[in-house]
Amino acid sequence: MKKLHAFSVVASCLLLSFSLARGAETPTITISKSDKIPIAIGSIAGADGGPAAKILQNDLAMSGYFNLVPSASAGFIVGGTSNGNSLAGSVTDRSGKTVLMKTFSGSARGKVHAYADEIVETLTGNKGIASSKVAFVGTHTGHKEIYLADADGSNVRQLTNDANISVGPRLSPDGSHLVYTGYKSGYADVYEIDLGSGARNRIIKFPGTNTGAAYSPNGRELAVILSKDGNPELYTTSAGGGGAHRLTHTPGVESSPTWSPSGDEIIYSSDDRGGPQLYRISSGGGSGRLISTGHGYNTEPNWSPDGKKVAFTVRDGGFTIAVLDLGSGNVHTVGSGEGPAWGADSRHLIFAEGGSLILLDAQTGQKTTLVSGLGQNLRANLVPLIARPTHFAMKLIRLFSIAALALATLSFAGCTHGKKGAGAGSGAADGDYVNGTPLPDRQEGVSFLGSNVDRNKFRPVYFGFDSYAIGGGERSKIDEVAQFLKSASNTIIIAGFTDERGTPEYNRGLGERRAQAVREALIRDGADGSKIQTVSFGAEMPADQGSNESAWAKNRRAEFGVVR
Repeated sequence: MKKLHAFSVVASCLLLSFSLARGAETPTITISKSDKIPIAIGSIAGADGGPAAKILQNDLAMSGYFNLVPSASAGFIVGGTSNGNSLAGSVTDRSGKTVLMKTFSGSARGKVHAYADEIVETLTGNKGIASSKVAFVGTHTGHKEIYLADADGSNVRQLTNDANISVGPRLSPDGSHLVYTGYKSGYADVYEIDLGSGARNRIIKFPGTNTGAAYSPNGRELAVILSKDGNPELYTTSAGGGGAHRLTHTPGVESSPTWSPSGDEIIYSSDDRGGPQLYRISSGGGSGRLISTGHGYNTEPNWSPDGKKVAFTVRDGGFTIAVLDLGSGNVHTVGSGEGPAWGADSRHLIFAEGGSLILLDAQTGQKTTLVSGLGQNLRANLVPLIARPTHFAMKLIRLFSIAALALATLSFAGCTHGKKGAGAGSGAADGDYVNGTPLPDRQEGVSFLGSNVDRNKFRPVYFGFDSYAIGGGERSKIDEVAQFLKSASNTIIIAGFTDERGTPEYNRGLGERRAQAVREALIRDGADGSKIQTVSFGAEMPADQGSNESAWAKNRRAEFGVVR
């Protein structure tokens, strides 16, 4: 892997250096050079013509459509003049006929990326990905924060600086806004960042856990997982978080919604029938329809822009990226990794593998490492999504200053940020869930990790692997809490946790489902549901940092916080 250059990110008033690496691994599939268009990078004149030519060469090679050759062998020759914020580009064919002539404006890299995408679309009829943006999660600072980068891994910028848990970023279709799940309030809420102004707002803050928000193709709606009605369910809201409309009604854990390109349907993951499977539902409501994949654990679906394919994460020992052809129903795996997202060309996938962000050409198998060095054990902490911004939105995207990001953060007392992910949940058949009881409104200024909450009064309730069923040996713990609630005026917050063997969004749903199962058991024992709030931390804050069965058993739990 060849290290190209170093970049810096401002965080907590310190200048931190990260490494950016880009390189090609041996393709798992090979194609003949004759399948690609022979193209040459000719003269790029101007003050910054040299750097522009190198960026353009990389962008065209990354697209997968071209074979870069000397001018004498080329079917097309790319030229232009690059000065300041302007690039005048021209492409001629072998006869000297001009097939593209256009001027591009933007940053030093942005104008070249736009030129590369125009070349791809002109010569192939397909969308390019060079001017796309990638949002992901990194832990280099010791906390999970949101980052933004160009599709080639350059220009990495840290967007949040909460010293907290910020996860699940999703870009709007035009690249001007980003939503993510943040724990700044002590609960999992959905925040939106205006990438032009840097303004941030908490747009979804219902009781319980709010997570997995994804913009509709027109940018006017969000699909999101909410637990406010007593179970993690799929909802749609307006882009501003209002008008929540419930789509699913199951006893299982719903997670990771992805929209069809038309916006008429949503595919999501649910463990309603056992292990998490993929389901397809109308965005207006109706019944979810099971999608057969041949795998027992399916999460993090992402619908391709051409509407023909869905990429998703499967768990077969480790995590693997699979692709479903919606027309034929065929499923094939493309390699290890998780959290896949399609590029605008419906050809490239970006996903997390180990501590790196990987770009995969799904046609050739060519893999490129885009970003690395943003922390240890990043396999589940990089959650990418590609969006191709408008040229106007691209001008707005910039590095946020410390002043823009110096937002107040909640003190996470005793919080140890651990490794990713937990076991899946499939306890619906055990009968612990009857009907979800809607959660009460939150108490302002009160959260599970707050200083006014006693987290040591009661023993944790533990769960089996891939289950939110309450075992017989745990019932006495719940009875003890129920008796306390019947005689005391205190309210409690139940926090659900998972072990590290699942994908992040599913873990948040599973943790919430465990907390809700305990809450329902307390209500059946006579406790007042209006005095019981829930929150999920998924695999965050493991009770035991180990990676073995003994540690995992301690981490699959629900804890009680008594509000003083």
